[in-house]
Amino acid sequence: MDILTRTGKEKMAPPQIALSVIVPVYNGGQTLKMCLGGIFASNYKDFEVIIVDDSSNDNSVEIAKLFPCRILQTGRNLGPGRARNLGAERSRGEILVFVDSDVVIKKETFDIILNSFKRDPGIDAVIGYFSLEHPHRNFFSQYKNVYMNFIFSGLPAYIDFLFTALCAIKKASYLEFCADRSKAEDTALGQRFKMSGKKIYLPQELQAVHLKKYSFISFIKNDFMIPYHWAKLFLRYRGLNDIFRKKRFAHAKLGQILSVVASCLILISAMGLMLWPPALPLTLAMILIFFILNFRFFLFLYKVNGVTFVLKSTVISYLDTLTMGLGIAAGSVSYFFEILKSGSPIISNG
Repeated sequence: MDILTRTGKEKMAPPQIALSVIVPVYNGGQTLKMCLGGIFASNYKDFEVIIVDDSSNDNSVEIAKLFPCRILQTGRNLGPGRARNLGAERSRGEILVFVDSDVVIKKETFDIILNSFKRDPGIDAVIGYFSLEHPHRNFFSQYKNVYMNFIFSGLPAYIDFLFTALCAIKKASYLEFCADRSKAEDTALGQRFKMSGKKIYLPQELQAVHLKKYSFISFIKNDFMIPYHWAKLFLRYRGLNDIFRKKRFAHAKLGQILSVVASCLILISAMGLMLWPPALPLTLAMILIFFILNFRFFLFLYKVNGVTFVLKSTVISYLDTLTMGLGIAAGSVSYFFEILKSGSPIISNG
């Protein structure tokens, strides 16, 4: 275990408190002040804030010092999973609340979390998701934010994945995050929660503002890398079982997965037209299926941002879904090569 250094004076045998808010940060100077401002504006006040600075080379630490936080410094870049683990190790709260440094929580966030645990003492974790409110008006930031809100708003109350942008876990139920820098570390931990019989609750009112600004490049990169790691978890934990039983694996619903398949078939059939023009009806059929599968999402986009935004979104939605498909394909190939190299079996999710 890596040893951290902490700024400030060490307190002797500090009393336990209700919440430990853990914010891992790496070069988050542009958003950290707004993140901490939201935390300290909360209605509920019985909490500590632990900033885990993962060897930032910007002004993140200086910003953190403007607030009454405990600041832990890793000394070298460890990745967000290990930063969260180390923050949890030094915490003294009964409930660990993880907030990303580019997320702004609402005044009632901690009240919702505590009330969720009170209403159902059997739950081990509570997660939130992104609200429709977003500070950046550029197309890719708006599209991604609406997409995330749409996906989460249709999920059941009890789920089997974590979302560490805003996540609360009972300290007695805590399992460490993986240290492999995976883009799907929270999904992986959620699978381990499921295998351990732990319950995760998603209250629809628990929403926060995401401050991340997407460009076309960062948008495509994000939606390739996350499915890349998601595919490995899908194979490792026999995700087909969940698809058949629950019509989803983690946050990805059956309709989303079929949409990815349809987008890849559109590309293949369109390429086939060059060799066999009579395949045009098949291509058109795949396009129609793609639009049917995404109709509810397009309708949601229309309600939120209007018809012009929907028209802009149609091509981007296809490109985005195709990118996810390529990420899943690449992750699957990589996973099987890892299996062949290591000889490790696929884990059954029971």
